[in-house]
Amino acid sequence: MDREKFESKTIDLKTVNEVEGKVEAVFSVFNEIDSDGDVVLPNSIKSGYGENGVAMVWAHDWKKPIGRGEIISDGDKATFKGQFIMDTQEGRDAYATVKAMGDLQQWSFGYEVLDSENGSFQKDGKSSDARYLKELKVWEVSPVLVGANQNTYTIGVKEKSENSSGLTLAD
Repeated sequence: MDREKFESKTIDLKTVNEVEGKVEAVFSVFNEIDSDGDVVLPNSIKSGYGENGVAMVWAHDWKKPIGRGEIISDGDKATFKGQFIMDTQEGRDAYATVKAMGDLQQWSFGYEVLDSENGSFQKDGKSSDARYLKELKVWEVSPVLVGANQNTYTIGVKEKSENSSGLTLAD
């Protein structure tokens, strides 16, 4: 078939109870060496999907999408602000697990390296080999049991609540 003969339509999707299943989490901390020997640099993280945000999957399992959101970076860290897919059992289960794990929950991300440089990382008077990640395309953010960077964490989760005015902090 000739692709130029196809037509397409755009649909505006609306959701009800948008606050249900919201999550905010730090998934990368900049200028720290992680257990893989990588140092993520500020301004290096971009979504592989461009302005469409980024997928959230369970523990890097691309067969288990559980949400979507956006990446917000500052000079110190990259934060995922998103929502679990509460219309699926996997999304509801992931939401409940992340909420129950609280401060034990860590985060990670799947990415494609576009630019990096090998070098040496200095900390506490010790030097170690490191790969400096300068430009990355992030394809997914994942709640995981143990992240490569031990300083990732859930900022908060929010459930459906008529009287709720903010995120429930994970403490």
